Amino acid sequence: MEFEVEVTGLKEIQARLEALPNIILNKCIARSLHAAGSVMSLEMQERCPVMENEEDTGSNALAPGALQADIKARVSVQTNNGYAVCTIGPSKKTAYVAGFIEYGHEIYRGKKKSRSRKNLGSVPKKPFLRPAYDAKIDQVGQVYRDSLTEQLNALEAV
Repeated sequence: MEFEVEVTGLKEIQARLEALPNIILNKCIARSLHAAGSVMSLEMQERCPVMENEEDTGSNALAPGALQADIKARVSVQTNNGYAVCTIGPSKKTAYVAGFIEYGHEIYRGKKKSRSRKNLGSVPKKPFLRPAYDAKIDQVGQVYRDSLTEQLNALEAV
């Protein structure tokens, strides 16, 4: 699941940012993105279902709480063009499980193209990523703006 957020109301801040050297600018943006991303990742962790009974799982199941623990805010800044991205959610090792939980899935026994393959039932969807996004997206933008303003004020005070 991929989202793009455009933060508005930053014209005053933008002029102040453009006056900074690139290395300081990149650090300010990365810190602000991480602060904002952490708000979203914490909400996703809180809403993430955790398997209660490990005995009910198949052999390929993650350990209870593994998906929840893997949800993080990861920031990358390309220094040559100042492009910054905050990726929020589970890493590649558990993201496929998040999809199964968010959208539900079918349970089969047997190989994919085998005649003996049986559908054992389905697991209902338990959305947690999208509801977390809907609940916190406004706060994320505000945290980003506040963090940038705070950092610029601290730099000007020096």
